[in-house]
Amino acid sequence: MIIDWHIILYTYLNLSNNIYFHIVVLLIIFDILTGYTKAYINKILNSQKGLQGMVKHTLNFFLITNIYVYATLLGFSWVATASIYVLGIGYLISILENLDAIGIWIPAFIKDRLLQIREEIDKGKIPK
Repeated sequence: MIIDWHIILYTYLNLSNNIYFHIVVLLIIFDILTGYTKAYINKILNSQKGLQGMVKHTLNFFLITNIYVYATLLGFSWVATASIYVLGIGYLISILENLDAIGIWIPAFIKDRLLQIREEIDKGKIPK
């Protein structure tokens, strides 16, 4: 299967119409902001850790962008959507953990569910 460059370019441009992609980008930005806020409040600012975080966020952005484009072009748009959901859930969990570490109140049922999801992921299970 040969895919012309203009089709690839069109698919990249079409990504800007995907609302879920925009939500993930906003979650990435919010995770960065809450992470730096958490580090500042807890007085654990570390330039090395901050740089590692920025590299991780950048790589995640490029990874999700490329997965979306190539999965869509190969006819696996459900993989593209699922990868955006999974990344978004990961960032949402990170944001909630940051907010909790900052001291912002989070309802107990959300914390409990968050811990349950994290434990299931650590055990290699798919959260239910």
